[in-house]
Amino acid sequence: MSAGYLLGRRIGVRLMLYLSAFMLLILSANSLSGILSFPEAALVSLAAVLLVILLSYIDLTIPRDRISSLSALVLFASSSVLSYSAVSHGLFSWRRSISIPTEIALSMGLIAISYPRVARRTAEIGLKQFLAVTAVVIAVASLTGFRADPLLIIIESLVIAVMYHDPDRRVLLFLAVLATSVIVALSLINRPPSALNLMKRFYSTVYYFNLIASSSIPWGLMRDPLWIFRIGFHPTQFVGRAVFGRSTGITMTMFGNFMLDFGPVEMILMSLLMGVFSGWLFTNSLEDYIEDYSILLALLVTRMEIGFSQLDLLMIPALSFHVSLIRMERDSRSKREVFKFISPEFSG
Repeated sequence: MSAGYLLGRRIGVRLMLYLSAFMLLILSANSLSGILSFPEAALVSLAAVLLVILLSYIDLTIPRDRISSLSALVLFASSSVLSYSAVSHGLFSWRRSISIPTEIALSMGLIAISYPRVARRTAEIGLKQFLAVTAVVIAVASLTGFRADPLLIIIESLVIAVMYHDPDRRVLLFLAVLATSVIVALSLINRPPSALNLMKRFYSTVYYFNLIASSSIPWGLMRDPLWIFRIGFHPTQFVGRAVFGRSTGITMTMFGNFMLDFGPVEMILMSLLMGVFSGWLFTNSLEDYIEDYSILLALLVTRMEIGFSQLDLLMIPALSFHVSLIRMERDSRSKREVFKFISPEFSG
């Protein structure tokens, strides 16, 4: 990923637009090809792509303050759906099932996308508003029962706070305490937390990745590029149950699913592409599009252990597509304004 990151920082806006659009088409076609065996994942993936296109159109046509209002509406609606669905299905009851209910997965995706825009707006209004909204959204994300979901929101909030709001130590301390509280609470629900359990989790993740890697040379166990991202199971559940005969899912880092599909070839290629998108977004989104970078960084950190799912894999090129499209449009708009200023008689 490091080589891809350095390469991504040198890529121009137009080239990134083409690259991200191409990857979106490839990954969307891959997800949709499994629609018969896994319609939920295919439909969620298609919804994610359509959402990115819609978001790009909205960013180009309406003022930023209205975008914040729309994001707040989406955040409220998706939080309400997730809360209702979590309670109606039975809190945390799906953690050991093959797949998460579609409405919960889609709602969590919408929360992750809409929260950073709301957080940036509330940070402009005041510190108390920012912390209050963040605490509520983290609490809602915790209803999924997975530590990665509230942690994703916490990382997004840290990026917004550190790089935009310029917080004092109280803000960072509040977020750190909140993060620790959520992780400990979910650990208490799932299993007793201890240093030994953390070491076992780390060891088992590395252990299972090593087993997959040693069995996947040279062309992977499945010998089919991106196969695990179009089947009727969550990747961690498939590997845990079908490959290792476990009763629950297992994690094997963000590289394990790629190794399983098509061995080192897919792992190297996809890691390079993830690095390219990361480097480009870091270079091009820190000022005006910090929200997109916060989503990317949160995905990379939380998926470092558990690996990418169908929706995660689509979101990274989707974020690059969104920023590159907006950058191209606004750059061309600025050039037209400069040309009109230099040659008013021609433009008139």
